[in-house]
Amino acid sequence: MSVTLRAIEEGDLENIMRWRMAEEITRYMNTDPQLTLDGQRKWLKSIRENEDVRYWLIEVSGAPAGVINLTGLARTDGVLGWAYYVGEQKLRSIQTALA
Repeated sequence: MSVTLRAIEEGDLENIMRWRMAEEITRYMNTDPQLTLDGQRKWLKSIRENEDVRYWLIEVSGAPAGVINLTGLARTDGVLGWAYYVGEQKLRSIQTALA
């Protein structure tokens, strides 16, 4: 088993949208959005242009699994934030966490 990160592509947006609106994900987050594919495209464009954030798709053994990000990259005080979720339930495991 391997865990890799790669740039988010437009073809990933439907998975990301499905994961982000799933109750088992949103219950741990600050928002419960109702997303659209058009809105996801705008979000992808905005994060690509934003020097303060970086997002990656998490893949487990080549399968799309979730999203991870860093925020605060443009801050001058050195304060960073990060977040992640594994949206694919079948890929949530201690083995994935240890890979």
